Amino acid sequence: MRPQHREVLEDLGWTVLTAWQKESLATQADRCDGLLGRLNKSEVILERYLLQALRALNQDLPETAYQQAASLLKESAADKHLAAINKDKHELLVKGVPVSYQDDKGVLQKKRLRVFDFDKPTNNHFLAVRQFEVVGKLYNRRPDVIGFVNGIPLVFFELKAHHTDLRHAFDNNLSDYKDTIPEVLNCNAFVVLSNGTDSRVGTLTSPYKFFMEWKRIEEDDEGVVSLDTLLRGTCAPHRLLDLFENFLLFDGEGTKVAKIMAKNHQFIGVNKVVDQSANIDVLKGKLGVFWHTQGSGKSYSMVFLCQKILRKFGGSYTFLLVVDRTELEGQLYDTFSGVAAVTEDNVRARSREHLRELLAENHRYVFTLIHKFSIDCGNLNRGEKLGIENPELDERMADIINDAELDDDQRRKLEKEFKRDYPILTSESRLAAIAKDLVWHFNDRGYQGKAMFVALDKPTAVRMYDLVKKYWPEYVADLKFRIAKAEDQQEELKLKQHLKRVEETEVCVVMSSEQNEVQKFAKLALDIELHRKKMVARDLETEFKDENNPFRLVIVCAMWITGFDVPCVSTVYLDKPIKGHTLMQTIARANRVYDDEKENGLVVDYGNVYKQLEKAYSVYGEAGDKGKTNIDDEDEASGQSVEKLIEMVSELSDTILVVRQFLQDLQFDLDKLIHAGSAIEKLSQLKLATNAVCLNETTRTQYEVAARDVFRKYKAVYPEPEIKPFLKDFNAIEAIYDQLNQKTMQADISDVIRRLQQEVNISVTTRDNEVRDVDYVDLSTLDFDKLRAAFAKSNQKNAVVFDLQEAIQKKLEQMVQQNPIRLEFYEKYKVIIEEYNQGKDIQAVRKAFDDLNDFMQNDLAPEMERAMREGLDEETLAIFDLLKKPELTKAEQATVKEVAKQTLDTLKAEKLQIERWRESTQVTAQVKTLIDHSLQWLPQETYLDEELDIKSLLVYQHIYANYQGAGSSRYGCF
Repeated sequence: MRPQHREVLEDLGWTVLTAWQKESLATQADRCDGLLGRLNKSEVILERYLLQALRALNQDLPETAYQQAASLLKESAADKHLAAINKDKHELLVKGVPVSYQDDKGVLQKKRLRVFDFDKPTNNHFLAVRQFEVVGKLYNRRPDVIGFVNGIPLVFFELKAHHTDLRHAFDNNLSDYKDTIPEVLNCNAFVVLSNGTDSRVGTLTSPYKFFMEWKRIEEDDEGVVSLDTLLRGTCAPHRLLDLFENFLLFDGEGTKVAKIMAKNHQFIGVNKVVDQSANIDVLKGKLGVFWHTQGSGKSYSMVFLCQKILRKFGGSYTFLLVVDRTELEGQLYDTFSGVAAVTEDNVRARSREHLRELLAENHRYVFTLIHKFSIDCGNLNRGEKLGIENPELDERMADIINDAELDDDQRRKLEKEFKRDYPILTSESRLAAIAKDLVWHFNDRGYQGKAMFVALDKPTAVRMYDLVKKYWPEYVADLKFRIAKAEDQQEELKLKQHLKRVEETEVCVVMSSEQNEVQKFAKLALDIELHRKKMVARDLETEFKDENNPFRLVIVCAMWITGFDVPCVSTVYLDKPIKGHTLMQTIARANRVYDDEKENGLVVDYGNVYKQLEKAYSVYGEAGDKGKTNIDDEDEASGQSVEKLIEMVSELSDTILVVRQFLQDLQFDLDKLIHAGSAIEKLSQLKLATNAVCLNETTRTQYEVAARDVFRKYKAVYPEPEIKPFLKDFNAIEAIYDQLNQKTMQADISDVIRRLQQEVNISVTTRDNEVRDVDYVDLSTLDFDKLRAAFAKSNQKNAVVFDLQEAIQKKLEQMVQQNPIRLEFYEKYKVIIEEYNQGKDIQAVRKAFDDLNDFMQNDLAPEMERAMREGLDEETLAIFDLLKKPELTKAEQATVKEVAKQTLDTLKAEKLQIERWRESTQVTAQVKTLIDHSLQWLPQETYLDEELDIKSLLVYQHIYANYQGAGSSRYGCF
């Protein structure tokens, strides 16, 4: 955490502490001692502060009630997914933790205990802990910052350097934490990712693409993407508790739980509406307009709004949700029910009368549409849109096939009368085009009611079924692609819900039987038995009338188009020439009143039936003019403003000039890279550019920021032709950026040393380790004189120093993890690096190299060899360092070494072989006892009883942190 960000949190009322290498554990039962009051480093809830809050917010209860609440919050179900656990904990923390106890009269009482004071945020304790070490079941991790509220870890911060791609904070860090120390996220509200210039917030279930920027603290603020804005907008005490209580939703159950956090505009907008609602009488019910663009989360904003009003205002409010489009009504109801805001089934008004009944009753939510029913003629002639060939159908053809299914005689008559037209109507290409369009239209419709496809005859109906089944998987694949490309979490959830519906939908053919039908269909290479079995074995009519049954699309030719009342049918697809009363009856299948939730009935015409509809409607339809839309009366197509484009191009030019000047100040000319004649020359110039930018961490960071500004401006203009003059500059700047970023993204310690090896021709030894993911590198084999001589000759001095300091840092981190006494070396190293980052020229680089080289030769190398000099291995040396004292004689040192060795050997042979020993209270107590007994063999004259207690605790904490159990440790397997 950078100093300025620490200052922001402290300015917001947070206490900020650093735990790593500074945390002393509690030894007292009430946890009053120790930095955080933890008994061990596997604890992720700070019980000291939790119990203080429980007692303050729920006064005069037995102590057992507080302990019971704390235990319930600490519990973690082993058989539950992390998201499901988080959902359960959120409910406890918002609604209160249920406890039962006996009062002073012996009467059993049940009560929910408050953990937070949501109404008075300042009554809560806010603590940010840096480098909070957590001992997991198998791995130890040290998250950057954890934000605790009343001891509950609500906010998880993963902070990276400026030059690190923020995506890696998610891929390499957060994902790892969810696998290795998931307990720290059990109660999490949200996760903050930041590299200083790019900052985003999301939930523990959010994929990276749904981590959101938080640009504004208040509506009128200028939008700025920065960690400062995000911290003030989400972590100010009143905003954090508001977000946690009112702006987090959980959609789904079990492993399918998706946690949704309000976006910046939703948080600000909903709160403005809530503020207005407090004055609803003064405002005479006019609260204003909360405007949303498409895909910005209208449905979830409504949930956030309704839920907050219910929590804050109390009372028995009924929310009437009125929409003007059928698809919005369905989407809205699905959203409210998906997040468990709505638990009632019958709250969707079927009619105006039913709406009055619902409003007179005590329902929390009622859903309705504002429109009456009407026939939608706007999409009738879909055949023309598809470009399929339709013959002109006259009255004679309609007369022949209007009233009934075609038998053999009628079919032959039809084929004879219309030798040219019938083959066109039943051609494979035409039916395939219709089938594909049908699949997409049926599944992408607004209102997802049931549907009927009316085919020309029985064989055509079966052929259409086969073609629909052919194209259905293509639609599913397309939908899955849209889900993968979704840029909004809420939109992704809606698409996933839709995918589930599509995959369970069943299509059936319904037609009357006739003699010898199996043989007749077989001659046409069609299988009628498949469909006949369904029609005989199942009650398809009842299934189709059931709105909840997945049988949603039926293909017919005459059955069910008249005298068949299914109100939940909303769409009829027509590819059969019919007219008059039969046509109106068919349309009526889609236009039946159904709970007022159908905005209209939709007729989709594939075969010019609309011409017959005009006649039929004039006879059987409503009177009055039906106004037509003038589709030619459109606004002129609007392109991008010329003035705006010129301004954007000018901004791009300015940002490129800034980068050019920056590189020039570092003694690199960008034109040399742009105009390099060969690939080898380009690589050479790219190395020189990278070396120049690597003067120190400050210059690297400044370049990264300036380059990203170029990328943003470039993308804003692309693909306009005005972009062409800047292409070469952009490519060169991007190449340098990628080279730097590649080093950051891909380098581990072995890669760094190998680059040094190429520079100075030194040897490097590596060995695999089952516990650590990185290679072990023996820096002690470096020839320092040779390294110094090679540096003097190198033309990549900046890059060499960068690699050297990175190698030392990684090695130091390993060494300090193995032995906490080595922290003094890390502090000395930090002083060298801070001075190095302040440098502005090659002299500073040379001095940094000399300082690092001296540090490595005179401090680090001797320490790496100390275990051998002491006659110990690394892990025994760590125990010895914890036990030794400055004034020990040689004989006493030998005794201490023996005690360290015997203690570790005994533990490794017995208790540390137990799998997950740290989770057993009994085994941890036995480990403590064994350590206590072993330390009794230390020199009695030198080690007082009080010192033994301290030393025993230090050794136990070290063992707890570094030995996972089942013969596995940070040092390797045993």
